[in-house]
Amino acid sequence: MTKMAAVQTKNLLVALWACFCTFVYCKDALYVTHSPSYVEFQKDAGPIDVAELQDVITLALGFENTKDLNWGGLSVGDLFHRPKANILITIETTDKEIDLDLGSKTIQFPLQGGGDVNLQSLRNNIASMYGEDKPLMLEVSPDVKGVHVSSGFQDVFKTIPDTVTGMLPLLQGDHSILQDNNLGSLNLSNHADVSLLSELQILREIVIKLKENPAGVSDNIPDVFSLSLSGLRVIQSKYGNTSPQAEDALTLLSSFLTQFSADIIKLYNGDVLIEVMTSHQDPLVSRHGRSLLQNAKATTAPPATPQIANRAPSYSEDYPVIFNIILWMVIILALAIYVVAYGLGTLDPGDTIIYRMTSQRMKID
Repeated sequence: MTKMAAVQTKNLLVALWACFCTFVYCKDALYVTHSPSYVEFQKDAGPIDVAELQDVITLALGFENTKDLNWGGLSVGDLFHRPKANILITIETTDKEIDLDLGSKTIQFPLQGGGDVNLQSLRNNIASMYGEDKPLMLEVSPDVKGVHVSSGFQDVFKTIPDTVTGMLPLLQGDHSILQDNNLGSLNLSNHADVSLLSELQILREIVIKLKENPAGVSDNIPDVFSLSLSGLRVIQSKYGNTSPQAEDALTLLSSFLTQFSADIIKLYNGDVLIEVMTSHQDPLVSRHGRSLLQNAKATTAPPATPQIANRAPSYSEDYPVIFNIILWMVIILALAIYVVAYGLGTLDPGDTIIYRMTSQRMKID
C-alpha cells in the first residue's frame, strides 16, 4: 500500500506540474480546427513543444520523421490515405490570454517553448519526392511581400496585390470581406485596421484563386500553406489589448477563420489538416507595425504631419537606392573634375602635342 501510495503521489505531482506549466508558462496555443477521420488528435495529450510542431505535421501528412516525437497526442490511422494539404495559420498577438472561438469541433493544445514554426524541412521533403513545380507551397508572412508561392503556381496568384494601395479596391469590391463580416469599431480610415483587413482579404483571394484553378488541389500531391497574420498585433499595440478595437478585431478574426476553414475543407473534400497557432509577441512601441501589406503612402485618410504625430517623416522604399545613386554619382563626378583640373593645371607646354599642333609655326628639326 505504501508503494502504491507513493506512485499515486508521484503521478499527482506530475499532473499538477503539467497543469502549472500549461496555465502559467504556456502563453500560446494550437487550435486544430479540422482533421480527417483517419488522423486523430487526443484531446488530453498535454502541451506541444513548438520545436516539435513541424514533426507533428510531417507525421500527420504521412512522411517519416528523422527523430521520435516526445508528444504522444497524434494517432495516425490508415497509412494509405493521407491528407492532401496542411494549412498552418499563425496569429501574432500581444495578449497572453487570447481566446479564439473557432467552432465546437476545434481541439486546443497549449504550446511550450516559443518562436516561429519553420516548415522548410517539410517543403524540401515534398519537393524532393514530387519536384519543385508540382506541389503547391504557399506562404504569407510579414517578412514576405505579397504571396510567396512555388514556381508552378505563380501565374495563378500573381494578380493578388502586394500593397495596401492595391488591396483597397478589393476591400471595396464585390468579394470584399466587408460584405459578410461585422467590423464593429474597425474601419478603413485607420491604417492599423486596414493592416488586419488586408491580411484577411488576402486569404479570401487565395480561396477564390483556388476555386478558379481546382487542378492545384485535385492532385494527389500534398500541399503546404503557411499563413502568418500580424494585423491583430498591430491593432493591439495601437489601441491596447482591452480596447473595443482589439476585441472587435479578435471577433472578426475568429468568425473569418471559421469561414475560411470551411472553404478550405470544401475545396479539399475534407482531406486537409488545418491548424491555427497563436504566437505571443511584444507590443509594437514606436511604429504601427509591419503588416503583410504595409505601405507608408497607402491610407484612405489624410496622413498627419510628422510634427503633429510626433513621428519622423515617411520615405519611399526606393529612397535608400536613389540616395546612394545620387551620392556616388556626385562623388565620382567631383573626383573626375578634380583629376582633369589638376592635370590641366600641371600641364607642361613643351611636352604636350596640344601646344605643338596649335602653334602658328611648326618646329623644324
